[in-house]
This record gives sequence, structure tokens and C-alpha cells, in this order.
Amino acid sequence: MTSSTGRPAGLGWRIAGVAWLAYAGLTLQLLSPALSGPIVSDDALLFVGQRHMEGLSFENLKTLLDPTGEPVRVTANWAPVHLLAHVL
Repeated sequence: MTSSTGRPAGLGWRIAGVAWLAYAGLTLQLLSPALSGPIVSDDALLFVGQRHMEGLSFENLKTLLDPTGEPVRVTANWAPVHLLAHVL
């Protein structure tokens, strides 16, 4: 069966899937050196030696979501979604 464009039906999603995989592979290849690099900037304040960043437990979650908690005191910035993304 063919579509009105003369191509086999269902070919569009296959082309999109191959394009997505190629883009994802290229992105991972280009960014892979950053994954093995040292911690820089304020990352050391956020991650190094911080108990609440060592895993997702109830206590850590409570600490990360507290607007007056330790992460806010260390960085003067309440960013729970940012920290949760890093913990996950």
C-alpha cells in the first residue's frame, strides 16, 4: 500500500526514528568528554560532601524541598527541581 506521495505507508515514522537516533548518537558523542571531566564552578558546593545529594530517600527529599534547608543556605538559591534532577 502506498500513500498519496507515492512512498510506502508508514515510512514517515521510520525516517523520523532513524533521524532521532542519529541526532541522539551525535549528541552523546559530542558531549561524552564532559561526562568524565572534573566538577567545576558551583557544582562543588552543590554535590561534594552533601549528604542530601547521595541518593533519593525520604530524608533527602525532605531536605531538597525545604525552602530554608541546607541546600539553600549553601547556595543562596532554592532550586528543588534542579537538585532533584541531579539526584535522579
